Amino acid sequence: MSKLRVGLALSAFVLIFGCEEKKSAAPVSSAETPAGAAVDPNLAQAVAAASVGAPGQPVPKAEDGPPEMGVFAPGKADELHKKGTPPKIAVGSNGSAPRQSLSLDLKVGTKLTGNVVLSMRAARQMLPPIGFDLAMDVLKPKEGESATKVVAKVTAAQVGEIQGQAIPPELQAQVGKLKGSKIELQVLPSGAISDARYELPKGGDPNLNTVLRNLAETLGVSGVVYPSEPVGAGAFWLVTSRDFAAGADVISYRMIKLDAISEAGLTLSMSTKRYSATDKLTLAGLPPGDLKLEQFQSDASGKATLQSGALFPAEGDQNQNLNAVLVPSDNPQQRMAVQSQASATLKFPKP
Repeated sequence: MSKLRVGLALSAFVLIFGCEEKKSAAPVSSAETPAGAAVDPNLAQAVAAASVGAPGQPVPKAEDGPPEMGVFAPGKADELHKKGTPPKIAVGSNGSAPRQSLSLDLKVGTKLTGNVVLSMRAARQMLPPIGFDLAMDVLKPKEGESATKVVAKVTAAQVGEIQGQAIPPELQAQVGKLKGSKIELQVLPSGAISDARYELPKGGDPNLNTVLRNLAETLGVSGVVYPSEPVGAGAFWLVTSRDFAAGADVISYRMIKLDAISEAGLTLSMSTKRYSATDKLTLAGLPPGDLKLEQFQSDASGKATLQSGALFPAEGDQNQNLNAVLVPSDNPQQRMAVQSQASATLKFPKP
């Protein structure tokens, strides 16, 4: 394969969404979300309640809840959850007895290893899966800060086959240069992950920044946030946070359910909905010009099994979806649809 063809193949990783004109501004349909990746319907009611007050309050008026089109009016997101504010954790149900107190057990100096296989789809095009081997170091919090820094380094990156087609060795070599990439995560005492930052190694292809961003976001939504109250099987809690994800400044609502608890560990299911705090979307590959974000739908869902106290699952899966509509300022009659999907399997053995 020539260098030109390798470059074109890598460019496909950047364009993890499809842009196409739409004649109308109809809301993005939930039917466009792939089967198996739907957000728990109970999450919608929990989000509405969390946006105005404590659990148990009356369902808020439409104008007080999450925006129907997925984009908050100017200043509204700051009223609900300002940037830099720690995540809020609200327990909706303590579940059945016996109940246990769960908490993160993340000791400074601990070394973690893990494997993540990430698959991405651009509109109707499936991109080859990439397997990442990760080595993580747990570092001491800075003086005056409560967050623990977890630094993940990519020790190996390999492209897998797709639909039985072997990947050219030249492309494999380019993706292999992701080795040495670094992701820094700020982990709060509850296990909530914030401020994920990623960096390519020297000589890494800038086109692969998008792949690394997806890996960082996968880790962010796969980490387990623990409640402050004792819980048992059937318990669920809602985590509200201000993040940067899916190319947007967002408020994230993440519901975590404790499906089962035993001596063997915990079985959890997780659903996330995100709403854009502004009408701007920042993604590599977008056409030039001033584009207004008119509609935004970003969600994630997954399952995990793990030992109590772990940050990441011993085994888990995660699906993320983005559907958005952009309007060019110089052509307000035009609509551009942005769609991307990412799925991942994760394995983090006990250290």
